[in-house]
Amino acid sequence: MKLTNYILIFVLFSICSGAFADESGTTEPIADTEPTICYKIAWEKLGFTVGQSVELCGGTTDARKVILCAVKAWSHPENDGLGLTAGLTVQLCKASANSN
Repeated sequence: MKLTNYILIFVLFSICSGAFADESGTTEPIADTEPTICYKIAWEKLGFTVGQSVELCGGTTDARKVILCAVKAWSHPENDGLGLTAGLTVQLCKASANSN
């Protein structure tokens, strides 16, 4: 009985060990898409929250356009911006990105 248990454990370990194999040398990096490019900039560089960044950039086909809109809308009026809050900036620029 104990021998059977050890054999079953060995077989299960042998089968599962392939799942833990190091495949880091065989994988290619995942290419960035427009939404992920936009998200990285909005969250890491502009300081939007994760939720705001996802809402702003989700589904965008032109990251540059969305980010430029966000910078203009969120910037202070003394810096030639609109001075909107982050939430209003997301609403404005998300709508403009989806209008085309």
